Amino acid sequence: MLASSPIFTLILSIVFANEKLNYKLIPYFLLGFLGVFLIFFNEFVNAKVSVHILNLLLIACASISYAIGVILLKKVSEFMDAFTSSFYLMLFGFIFSLFSIPMFNVTKPILNVNSVLALLFASVVLNGFGYAYFFYAISKFGAGRASFIGYLVPFFSTLYGTIFLRETLTPFAIAGGALIILSSYLINRVTIDVSKT
Repeated sequence: MLASSPIFTLILSIVFANEKLNYKLIPYFLLGFLGVFLIFFNEFVNAKVSVHILNLLLIACASISYAIGVILLKKVSEFMDAFTSSFYLMLFGFIFSLFSIPMFNVTKPILNVNSVLALLFASVVLNGFGYAYFFYAISKFGAGRASFIGYLVPFFSTLYGTIFLRETLTPFAIAGGALIILSSYLINRVTIDVSKT
């Protein structure tokens, strides 16, 4: 359900960010969503968890909140560059974590070389550079199209898990990854065609 955030972002960006709707994008976004569904198809089939309406509503709220955040970043990009807005996001996250971490009752914090290196890698590479280039994509291509990254994350996570962690790559995951790449290509093609006209 979290993979629905690009669809919500596309819809809300038209309403609140004054982005023009290109109707050709809608089936391509849905194609990407189908790709994500196929990647996790086995998990859906094998899951023995009862569906609770409250859980679904909370996940839907998280997805919509993500979409709203992307649109706000689009607004911020009009007067602040990507690296500066990324810095403030990391700073706010750090300050927020100082107050929220004690609520998790961590009795034995693990502090060793591996945990510190993992933290540094996550903060600099994943969050620092990742968010900076994501913000740049939002300012360059708009909130709707940049949010498509929400489909690429499951694809690359599955791919890296197969390469580095020797996880099993299912036929459904291959088909889902192919649909995500195809939809990404089609969305970029529509973007290039629109920019030429």
